[in-house]
Amino acid sequence: MLIRILILLNVPFVVSKLFKIKHLTSDLYIGKSGRYPKWLTLARANSFIEKPSKEKGKVIMKVTDLRNKVWNIEKNKKRLIYFPEHGRSNQIFEIQRSKHGWIKITNNDKCLTYIKNKKRFELRKCDDGKMTQVFLMADEEGKVMSDEDIDEM
Repeated sequence: MLIRILILLNVPFVVSKLFKIKHLTSDLYIGKSGRYPKWLTLARANSFIEKPSKEKGKVIMKVTDLRNKVWNIEKNKKRLIYFPEHGRSNQIFEIQRSKHGWIKITNNDKCLTYIKNKKRFELRKCDDGKMTQVFLMADEEGKVMSDEDIDEM
């Protein structure tokens, strides 16, 4: 219930500053190690920037430290990978924000979810009770960004 209330307070804007995506309860961040992005330390994490997409209110998540790579849902319509940008629907995401910095990331009405036993991110049915579907936006030093921080960018 708390997650639903916070996510419903989302603000439709695009972040134009580098950021990292942080685990909700530990000091880990999304980064690529091997084939799939997973939770890594701050030093090994990737940085991202939101690029407006052709769909209003949705973005392409550019991986700034990898040349021409963006978030991409594999052909199985489930697994997150980094792939060269083509701008089709499997690369277009919606970021739902709360005023506290919590975010949910969706693609085609499914939520990005960390699957612990597979050590990767996949799209799954959205469930307000799943903490594995809620993340934090952090700056380059790992400090969680609230709406006030984002507004100043």
